[in-house]
Amino acid sequence: MSMKKATSVIMLLFFSVGFMYSITPAPAASAIVSTNKLNYSLGETVYFTITNTGATPITCSTNNPWTIYKQSGASWQTAYVPGIAMENWVLNPGGSRMWSWGQTSNAMVTIDAATYKVEVSISGFGTWSTTFTIGGSGGGGWGTGSLRIYNSTSNYRIHIDGVYYATAISSVVTIHNLSTGTHQIKLTKSGCEDVVETVSIMSGMTTTINVTMVCGGSQPAEEEEKDDDGDGVPNSTDGCYNPDCNLVDSRGCPKDSDNDGVIDCDDDCPREKGTAANNGCPLGDRDNDGVPDDEDACYNVGCTIVDANGCPLDSDGDGINDCDDDCPNQYGERQNNGCPEEDSDNDGVPDGRDNCYNPGCTSVDSRGCPYDSDSDGLNDCEDDCPNQSGPRSNNGCPQQQTTPSFCLGTNLLGVFVLLGVTIRKWKSH
Repeated sequence: MSMKKATSVIMLLFFSVGFMYSITPAPAASAIVSTNKLNYSLGETVYFTITNTGATPITCSTNNPWTIYKQSGASWQTAYVPGIAMENWVLNPGGSRMWSWGQTSNAMVTIDAATYKVEVSISGFGTWSTTFTIGGSGGGGWGTGSLRIYNSTSNYRIHIDGVYYATAISSVVTIHNLSTGTHQIKLTKSGCEDVVETVSIMSGMTTTINVTMVCGGSQPAEEEEKDDDGDGVPNSTDGCYNPDCNLVDSRGCPKDSDNDGVIDCDDDCPREKGTAANNGCPLGDRDNDGVPDDEDACYNVGCTIVDANGCPLDSDGDGINDCDDDCPNQYGERQNNGCPEEDSDNDGVPDGRDNCYNPGCTSVDSRGCPYDSDSDGLNDCEDDCPNQSGPRSNNGCPQQQTTPSFCLGTNLLGVFVLLGVTIRKWKSH
């Protein structure tokens, strides 16, 4: 092969390798979205997190990137879209970011027991989602519904699935928050025949029954037992006197369904554990960071990356919290949004303070300029003898001084010649 052809082949190989390298795609972004629970009670705050599981940073510079959907048959309905709140952050590999949803709706969709999905979509990187449920209950199906009873009489007792529930003062009563599924309803009243009905409760629906109780007639009238506190439990079996509360158990004592120490009659949130100071409801979270106000030591609206005390995390210890830090896992400067300053020539001096561009040389002063320790015009990175002055032709090292080998022989010869002349002169005399 001629030299010209060999050169052409080599150039073609280099071009091909360079082209293949240039079209290699960047690693795809990878992430997962997860919720802190699989099933939530109605009204309970939902917390969800996106975690970068790949090797590529994920950058968000758009409005709130998440949406809540509700499952409706085989399709999904938009249930909630968060308000406008521009977000600008970088999620490095292994990093996470959390948001919360208080089960509110802005899309005319009823938030009740069902399957929901949270979807996080970040332009240029991808879309990730996970599903969760609200109001899930074992055996009885999903969610709750209501039962409305139209009776021909009033002051009757209501039993649900064999357990006393309440006394209806009026003939028409509506019972809310019954679990979905089939229930046995029994209505009793002294002097009247018992009525037993089987009803089916559907999620978000009100089931209606019309009842006619047969009272008096051939059935002997029985003297109605006294119930001094009006809770539906006669004095003979009533273990508690509570005239202002008829949400009681079979012993006539007030119920506390969520076991938070606040009885259902006084509890604004009877199915959610709360505090007496907040009328039985969970304490609020004013800054929406996922930590209740009574445990929150820091008020930081807009930042959800916090510790157990509700205070913003600073993972890299650079004095900038992770919510404001573009590089939360790298120590950086505030003027650079928490990221390290660039060092284009890799000499250890950031570009902002570097007066000399000298790639490949790290022996520099505080201004980023190479040292010349022996002042011979060659910087230490190029000088083979940085502490000894020498010319550039000798790579900065001093020249070696050599003594010609003939000097000593010549001098000795001169001495012998001079000695011989002197001896001859002496003999001649």
